[in-house]
Amino acid sequence: MELTIRHIGADEYGEAKRVWNICFPEDASGYSDYYFARRTRPEYVLAAFYEGKMIAALHAIPYPIMLGGGTKNCVMIAGVATLPEYRHHMAAARLITACHAEQKQKGTAAAILKPDVNFYAQFGYIPFAWHDEYRLPWIGQRGAGRQRPRPAGGNGGGDAEDIFRIQRGLHRHDGAHGAGHGDLS
Repeated sequence: MELTIRHIGADEYGEAKRVWNICFPEDASGYSDYYFARRTRPEYVLAAFYEGKMIAALHAIPYPIMLGGGTKNCVMIAGVATLPEYRHHMAAARLITACHAEQKQKGTAAAILKPDVNFYAQFGYIPFAWHDEYRLPWIGQRGAGRQRPRPAGGNGGGDAEDIFRIQRGLHRHDGAHGAGHGDLS
């Protein structure tokens, strides 16, 4: 399948939203209106076209991170979406690879995402942050507890050494891509 990967024009923004709504139907009832009006812009959208039709898209949104007393220019990759009838033809993989190359050329410190960790592991992403979950006893739960989810697959991701390795990679300014991408050591 011959794909063209490129940034969209402002006149294609509505089509990117249509792809989003098909791929994320739970967002079509309001969230995508907010997202496309407030969180993203046409220039952040990289899309895959097949025979002139937009079949997949991703959003690389500027996401500066304060780290070690300085600000690192990063991007948040979001909304990686491929129309159902075009899945398993490498469109998402091509988009992610093109995004990584573009961000490396720009000198971006890292690309970060918050999606399905198992899918994105093939591109070198590993978890590097977790959130604590608290249960409030007065809401009907017994006891208050903290949980720290661990990544699937037993890759050891998420321990202190991984976090320090990621931070060292970000400090190198080498344009490495990935939230804890494997080549940051």
